[in-house]
Amino acid sequence: MTETALQTTNPHLQTSLSDVDVSENQLQFLQHLWEGVSYGIFVLDVLDEGKEFRYAAFNPAMIRSSPIPVEQLLGKTITEALPDEMAKLYRQRYSECVRSQQSISCEEHFCNNGQETWWLLTVNPLCDRNQQIDRLLVTAIDISDRARMAADRQAAETAIAESENKFRHLVEDANDAIAIWRLDGIITYLSPGFQTLFGYEISEWLGKSFVPLV
Repeated sequence: MTETALQTTNPHLQTSLSDVDVSENQLQFLQHLWEGVSYGIFVLDVLDEGKEFRYAAFNPAMIRSSPIPVEQLLGKTITEALPDEMAKLYRQRYSECVRSQQSISCEEHFCNNGQETWWLLTVNPLCDRNQQIDRLLVTAIDISDRARMAADRQAAETAIAESENKFRHLVEDANDAIAIWRLDGIITYLSPGFQTLFGYEISEWLGKSFVPLV
C-alpha cells in the first residue's frame, strides 16, 4: 500500500501528498474509504529507522472509538504518549513490521475508566517512492463482543467442570449406592458404594438397563 491512502480533509490527518502523482478520482475514493469505514485506522510515522514511531493521523471511526483519547496521542511518539511497559511492547511489534516488511496482526486488551475492550490490530508497512518504509497503517477492529462471549463460554465451562468435580467427589465418597440412568433406563453411572453394597462389578452394569436391579 502507498502513501496515496493517506489523503483526507480530516483535521486529524497531518499528512501531505504534494509529492505524489495521483488522480482526483483516486484521491476521492481514498478519502471516502478513510472517512467512511466503520473500523478504526491510524497512521504512524516511522522514526530512527524503525526504533521509534509517532502518531500522525486517525480516521473518524478511530477518533470515536479509541480507548485512549486521540488528543493524548496525535503528534507524539509512542514513548511520549504511552506508559513505559506499553510503549516497549508496541515498539517491539511495530519494529517487527518494519524489519519483516510484512503485515502483522495481534489482539489487544484495554481497560479505560473501568470499561474493558478488546481489539484486533493489523499493522501494514507503507513505502515511499524509494521503497523505504516511512509509515505504518494500522487498522483496529473492536472485537469486544466476541471476546466477552469467549470469556463467558470459558467461565461456563470452568463452572461446569468444577460442578462435575464436586459431584464426583460427593458421590464417590458416599457410602450409599448412587446410580444415574437415561430415560430409557440405561445406566450411565454407578458410585463405588454400589459395588460395596451389592457385590457387583460396576463395569458389569454400565450401559445396561437398571430394571433387573429393581
